[in-house]
Amino acid sequence: MLAAALKDTRWQRTSPSCAPRLGVAAVRAAYGHELDALHVEGLVRALPSVCADS
Repeated sequence: MLAAALKDTRWQRTSPSCAPRLGVAAVRAAYGHELDALHVEGLVRALPSVCADS
């Protein structure tokens, strides 16, 4: 199910705007969910693998 969901977002992940949009979403999520330092670090480490152009 996850693989199918990722396949459906391929056009977004290969877009030049992927990294900036992902960065904004990550900051909002970290703030909105009040992530602690450990979880913020995990999020930061995972983000580069999301966008195909990163």
